[in-house]
Amino acid sequence: MISNNEMYYQRALLLSPGSKLLKENLAKLDRLEKKLQGA
Repeated sequence: MISNNEMYYQRALLLSPGSKLLKENLAKLDRLEKKLQGA
């Protein structure tokens, strides 16, 4: 399941694909969600 935050970041990435900060935030969010799911 994709969270609202993840959808927001993906949409923002589409608008500004060169944004390194957004990519880092998305990676952090991805790790956090995996941790929460116990993966």
